[in-house]
Amino acid sequence: MTSEFDAHKYNDLGLDALLEGNYEIALQYFNQALSINPSLVGVIYNRASLYATMHSLDKAIADYNLAIELAPSYYEAYINRGVIYLEQKQDALAAIGDFTKAIEIDHTKIQAHFNRANAYSFLGNYNAAIRDISQAIKIEPDNKVTYLNRGYLFFRVRNYHAAVADFSSAIKLDRNFSEAYFNRGDTYKELGQTQASLDDYAAVIELDNVDIESIATTHARRGEILESLGELPAAFTSYDRATELYPNEHFFQHKRGALLCQLGQLTEALQHYDRAIELDEGCIHCYADRAWARKNLDDISGAIADWSKVIEQSPDSLSPYVERGKLYYQQNQYKAAKADYKKAITISPEDPRFYPSFITLSRRYLK
Repeated sequence: MTSEFDAHKYNDLGLDALLEGNYEIALQYFNQALSINPSLVGVIYNRASLYATMHSLDKAIADYNLAIELAPSYYEAYINRGVIYLEQKQDALAAIGDFTKAIEIDHTKIQAHFNRANAYSFLGNYNAAIRDISQAIKIEPDNKVTYLNRGYLFFRVRNYHAAVADFSSAIKLDRNFSEAYFNRGDTYKELGQTQASLDDYAAVIELDNVDIESIATTHARRGEILESLGELPAAFTSYDRATELYPNEHFFQHKRGALLCQLGQLTEALQHYDRAIELDEGCIHCYADRAWARKNLDDISGAIADWSKVIEQSPDSLSPYVERGKLYYQQNQYKAAKADYKKAITISPEDPRFYPSFITLSRRYLK
């Protein structure tokens, strides 16, 4: 004859199976426990967490609902249900409701404040998010992640000095916190403090606890700063390193190609533009820059094709029509040139630059 003791034993076995990744077996054990006593809130909560892990979100929410119904002050159930609403269901308002309820139950824990900040950030309400993260910092002033996240929120609202202060606080708590160095480097870059930015990016590269993509991105960031300072060979080295580390990122290929153009190495630049477009056919800037390189290599047809790709993706942009119109004119395709100038005038009728060319084409070639 089964007993309450057996139900708890099945629950323990279910937790062991869950930790080992044996989800179906864990589910069987939790179901056996609940067949003995369907009101065991802890088991219902554990099964809900299992369903969430298995991406059975509706079943997970149903179990969290039941756990809350049986135990209305179940803090963790509100937190976990809120996370599902936010991250999987993309329902930030429902998530905020759950996190707010959790705060009402226990305002001394940071999880609900932290997660509600994420929900507010999802909605673009960064000031509310900052208030919640600030409360989390008051509760746990030695938590480096809360400073990192508030710094990121300050960055989003362009309060760069406050962002630097928070990233610095995170670094003070952990001198090897590469993510804080990276974000502080980005912030210094926005403030125009190029040497401080370069120093932080160098710190990220020196640390071993970051992934390859992050290191490659850091090299690219350094390259952008060095390029802005006119240190083109050093910038090229940084872009080269980023490309070596992460060759399948179109942005790195594009940046290397653009710098090669500045260095006058147009043929080599084309290879990187080709690769960037291969990796991301929606990269408008790649097509535009390749059009410029092709034009300067006297590949006018290729340049026209690239501007046409830009126009396909951004039909209301002014400059692609102007540039393609010039190329059509250069190839004596006057009707096509006139059409592009006409479109440019439609997009920007107050701009007088295109009228002379349009009128000339109309009078001379299209009577």
